[in-house]
Amino acid sequence: MKSPRSAVAVAILLTAGTLPAQENAPQFGILLDTSPEMGFLIPQTRKEVRLVNEELKALGRPEIKLREFKGASLGRESSLSVPGTKNALYAIRAFYTEDKVDTIYWISSLRGMQSVGGFFALENELKVETEGRPPRRLIIRNIWQEQLMRGIKALSQAKKLQPDPLDIDERPQAWYRTVQNGYGIVMRSWQPPPVEFRDQFAFPRELRNHIWMRKGGFDGNIATFDVGWTNEYYNRHHLRFLGTKEKWGQFFSAPAWIHDETLVPFPDEKTTPARDEKLLYEMSQRDTVEEDLAKIDAKKLGVLFSFGYVEQDLNRYSQDRETTHRVGRFILDTIDLVRESREHQRQFSETASPERQAQRVYRNQLTILQQQHRKPEGPDPVAKAVADLVRNEQVDAVYLFTNGFTGGGNYGASTIDLNLLSLAIREAGVKLYIRMPFETGSTPVPMEQLALASGGEAFRGKMGDDDWSFDYPEAKWPDDGEDE
Repeated sequence: MKSPRSAVAVAILLTAGTLPAQENAPQFGILLDTSPEMGFLIPQTRKEVRLVNEELKALGRPEIKLREFKGASLGRESSLSVPGTKNALYAIRAFYTEDKVDTIYWISSLRGMQSVGGFFALENELKVETEGRPPRRLIIRNIWQEQLMRGIKALSQAKKLQPDPLDIDERPQAWYRTVQNGYGIVMRSWQPPPVEFRDQFAFPRELRNHIWMRKGGFDGNIATFDVGWTNEYYNRHHLRFLGTKEKWGQFFSAPAWIHDETLVPFPDEKTTPARDEKLLYEMSQRDTVEEDLAKIDAKKLGVLFSFGYVEQDLNRYSQDRETTHRVGRFILDTIDLVRESREHQRQFSETASPERQAQRVYRNQLTILQQQHRKPEGPDPVAKAVADLVRNEQVDAVYLFTNGFTGGGNYGASTIDLNLLSLAIREAGVKLYIRMPFETGSTPVPMEQLALASGGEAFRGKMGDDDWSFDYPEAKWPDDGEDE
């Protein structure tokens, strides 16, 4: 991953003006859900808040305050069903009272045990008035990793417009009611709100997804929405919640997600390219392959480098190193990963002793496709390659270094068949270790659960980077029950 082209601080000095400090100015805070299903959104939020705060500090403006709380369980005070340490009501109250925050921007999957009494208590908390302070507001960003990576695919494959397939209980409806009467809004990445709650929903500016439009009953090729809600919060905090060209999300890839959509509100659009470049660089930092392998305790280790791509895309973008197209960036990043894997193998073969070489078996798997959304015939190539290592090489652990793509979906969202991958290792008792570099994707939670169930691990970020430190999900094989 190349270093950022320009420093954020330089962009600030060249483009950003200052706002006069205001006594009792409304304070803005982010409440970050650190539940395992949030995935890469946890380190992204932590890093992005720091970068934005660098700008705000340079401008002489109040910095964004950050609190973290695991989950979104909600009960009344002294609830017996929701213990105090797990009750988000107390975290929200403390944010308002101890940190003197006036607007809470809650980034959360909204999963947890919620009661009617809890919602009533939260509504009352939002109604509290404090002398000399602006009214309290709650902005809920209902988002999590799998929603980003699987949501659009699930929507496009449905025969009619459905409730969020990753949120079958339709939890947000109760949250819509909570923020009625001007107390806040709910932001979702791609799923529309129930008609009766549209006033509490923060639409993006524009929708161009023809599948969603057809199923939603929209005429034409484009739909635009009222984003007046952004003006209210800009006037309140001088922070922007949408980019001027931002549209409804239609796909996921790490560069496109960071550059094209907004997670943490920002002070100045002119500085976002430099900030986004630095954020992508920081998010893509990781240990080398050899550093990963040094963490694995195995008598005989199978190392599988697996990369998939569409041949036409490779031919089109491989020579265009300056492309900004999301497909082109995925291809170029994949080329870099292939080059890295080959260099690692070359160095190992030249420097490792015969004894060390006997302890490792390397395999390279390229899945070359003619169409992006059609899987190749036969069993999943990654699962097949892993099964070969287990059966023919008798390895007791497998390290899978991959861009996650095997056809049948979008670049950036893993399409590896987890059921077949599980079959390849489970009975043999083989441990699975996974590294999916952030720039080409992020390890899906079910795949991480599979690795943990095998006794292995999905490696995150770079060793020593505390931003990637959060709880692992529950270890679970794919056939032990569907992920909620």
